[in-house]
Order: sequence, then structure tokens, then C-alpha cells
Amino acid sequence: HKVYIYQFNPPCQDNDKGLLHLPLPVKIAECPMDKFLYLLNFAECGSELLLVAYNGVSRSKLLVYRLADLVSGRIEPVTTIGDHALFLDERCLCVSLSNNKEGSKILPSDLSNSIICMHSLQVDPSSLDIFRFEQYDLGTGTWAPASDGDIFHKPPPSPHTLIHHIFTCCNRRYWNKGIMYCSKRQPIWLVKQELRFGA
Repeated sequence: HKVYIYQFNPPCQDNDKGLLHLPLPVKIAECPMDKFLYLLNFAECGSELLLVAYNGVSRSKLLVYRLADLVSGRIEPVTTIGDHALFLDERCLCVSLSNNKEGSKILPSDLSNSIICMHSLQVDPSSLDIFRFEQYDLGTGTWAPASDGDIFHKPPPSPHTLIHHIFTCCNRRYWNKGIMYCSKRQPIWLVKQELRFGA
């Protein structure tokens, strides 16, 4: 079995009629399925497009591949993303942890070279998955809590950390309402609900 990666190009105009049409997708890479089992997401980091996936059914390890490497047929995971942290969920954000103009860091340095996401642990095959807000260190291959509190089952404790705010930005249905992310909390508009549609 293989995983196929396709590129979708934007609509283009027909020369004769002037109508827009969507070109067919183009296969740009293929990889053996045993290299990664469960794809989390694509993330832009610096000038690179990265693919982040679990290594197997146990979901104990995250693997990061450069799309450029996969396109050229090289199927080797990267071992570092430098002083960046990837926040993955519905959307992905890459945060640079390098020093600002004053020479200080905005986020803790222990976030560098890491991936922050809702990590699902399967205790045994017959049980439901347990989700936790965790940080995966690419250098050591270890998981650790990303912050205090369990944001899967209840909203994070106040005051909210910058990590909570960044992760909330990965979930449009929460940040566009000014609500901190909690998967068990229904994101509803707090004011003028009768005037809000969609989202």
C-alpha cells in the first residue's frame, strides 16, 4: 500500500471561451504506507512545507518529512526544525522562537524543535482513545504536557498562557468567537447569536 500526495492548482481560464475550469490534480509524490500510518497535517515552516505523521498504530512517535524530499523520492524524516515550534490542529501554525529585537524570547526555549498538538493515546485496542494537549520533542522523541490543565475536557484555567492562545488560533470556530479552545465545549457566539450564521 502507498500514500499518494497530489498538488491542486488554482482554476485557470479557457483560451477559447474565457470560462474558468479546475485543472486535474497532479500526483507529485508517493511513499510506502509503512513509513507513516496516520497523517496529522501539512505545516509551513520557514520556506519548507512539512508533512507531520504518526509512525504507527501506537501513536508514540511523530515523524516530520519535507515535501521537497518526498517529491524527489527521498523518504527520510527530518530530525530537527530548529528554533521553531509547530502547533497542529484544524489549522497549523509555525512559531519562531528566536530572540526578538531586544534579545529576549517571547516563548519558553523548551518549545523549540517541538510539535504541540492534541495527542491521542490508545491504552488498549478495545478502549477509546485518550486525548491530551501535549508537546512532542523531535530531538528526544518524548511527549510532555504542553501546559497546565486538560483543555480536551474543560477550558484551560485562567489566566491563559500564550500557548493556549496560539493553539486556539489553530481552531477557527473558537478564535473567531473569542473563546479559548476546549474540544468538549461547543463554540457558540456569546453575543447577538440570532444575527450569526455559519462558522
